Amino acid sequence: MNEQNEFIKNYLHTEYVGCLKTDHEKCIDLQYEEIGNFVQNAGMFGDLEISIKHNGLVLFDTNGIYINKVFPNTEYSRDYLMELINSVAMQLQSDFDDGDIGHPTGKVNEFIKDNFQVDLLNIEQENKINFSLQM
Repeated sequence: MNEQNEFIKNYLHTEYVGCLKTDHEKCIDLQYEEIGNFVQNAGMFGDLEISIKHNGLVLFDTNGIYINKVFPNTEYSRDYLMELINSVAMQLQSDFDDGDIGHPTGKVNEFIKDNFQVDLLNIEQENKINFSLQM
């Protein structure tokens, strides 16, 4: 399994584009490691589409923060994609358990701030202050 994880990690190490599908499509360049954070945080503002930057191949799209459809949708690729998705999901869950996911990265926060005038990092800081004042 470790050899398979290494293959998947190397295969996925490329540049991606994350697009927020609204009236005016808004996109951001992403690395593999940033996809989960982008989906979790930008997904609150609308549906997303993740594609490979150099060839435009769409990997998946979402309904908010939930995966809607994985591409390509062919019988041949279904088993491989299921293994790939499960492997990525396990890694994201591990990162979440370690506290590595949950807060927007600076890059994702800037994207949201530029497009929606919402500073998620500032909101989190305000919530911490308000919580400590209530104690």
